[in-house]
Amino acid sequence: MLLDAGTGILSVNIHSHLWGAMLFVFLLFDTWRSPSNHETVTWHDPAGFGIFLVAAIFCMGASALFHTANCHSPMVARKCHALDYTGIVVLTVGSFYPCVYYGFYCDPYLQVTYLVTITVAGVGATYIVLSPCYSTPAYRWARTTVFLALGLTAIVPVLHGLWLYGFIRLRQEMGLLWLLASGALYVAGALIYASRLPERWYPGRFDYFGASHQIFHVCVVLAALSHYQCITTAFEHRHGLQKGLCDILQA
Repeated sequence: MLLDAGTGILSVNIHSHLWGAMLFVFLLFDTWRSPSNHETVTWHDPAGFGIFLVAAIFCMGASALFHTANCHSPMVARKCHALDYTGIVVLTVGSFYPCVYYGFYCDPYLQVTYLVTITVAGVGATYIVLSPCYSTPAYRWARTTVFLALGLTAIVPVLHGLWLYGFIRLRQEMGLLWLLASGALYVAGALIYASRLPERWYPGRFDYFGASHQIFHVCVVLAALSHYQCITTAFEHRHGLQKGLCDILQA
């Protein structure tokens, strides 16, 4: 049976995030069942990993659900669309938590400050994108701007960390290179999605595969995997090389 263009696009949109969600379910169980060899690990570490992984599962699962149920009815489509938007905010905020925890491991005040800030920003972003007036296609760029602005709040603690600790140290303590790769993928995916490239340039050529929304989905999965490597790098540095100690305690 041949698929029409709309069905082909939806199939890729569904499966790209459905299997992405399943991948992060595997990573969640693998993380929780694999005991760490580091004696300095506390409950904060699995909690940080868990928050991020659950956020990734929720985001991709909500996305897959929306694209599956979008054709059910207008009411169901609206509710699933709202869930999809909420998932994006949840992943953004959930990604922030472990990075701030490891990046400012020895400064609880900065940890709390940045975690509260991103949480409040996430609540505000959720309110904006769930407003009925922003759910229409006319506000496609407005929604993208809100999501980008929320994601780019990560620049503030990163710049602060660079000022306090320097690039070399932050590369290990916050997994900075992987964090930058993750951010670049998120931004690229969002801009491609909002610009509707490449199908805007070549109408009809990407009706089945390669459309902007599909590229966006792939970028999200790759960005989340990069972020997982980011916090894994930070974890291994903190509890491996640093033995869970802060500089002031090592002096």
